[in-house]
Amino acid sequence: MRKIIIATGVFFFLLSTAWANITFDDIQGKWQLKYRHNSGYEFRFYGNYRAYCILYCGINALVFKGIYTIENENITININETKNTRNIYRINFENNFVKTSSSFFIFNGQIISDGKKKELLLKPVKTIIDGNDSNGYFEPEIKLKKIR
Repeated sequence: MRKIIIATGVFFFLLSTAWANITFDDIQGKWQLKYRHNSGYEFRFYGNYRAYCILYCGINALVFKGIYTIENENITININETKNTRNIYRINFENNFVKTSSSFFIFNGQIISDGKKKELLLKPVKTIIDGNDSNGYFEPEIKLKKIR
């Protein structure tokens, strides 16, 4: 009897936690994973395919600006500008960027939803910055919470 109750509980848990394929509508907004001491990640996806990837490193933030696309559960961000800023609380998204070439991030992505909140699970597939392979730039798995 106890095994049936446990199996039923697991079944309902799996039903309540939905894994969905990524769509453009699903990922629009701000997604964030913050650790102590001002470190973490933030991804911003807009309806016009513009994207920002922000890496918080203490008092510095690396900001990558580009456009994104989705294909086969992979999110590709083609980076065209980047900057390093010391004001992590008021990042200027308009000025002081440096042009980059041959830079992109590819993530395998999934939306995890329990009905009330959404999380974006990203697994880096390929990281190229200025034509150089930069694998290891991101954690193996990034679980972001939607903040807006």
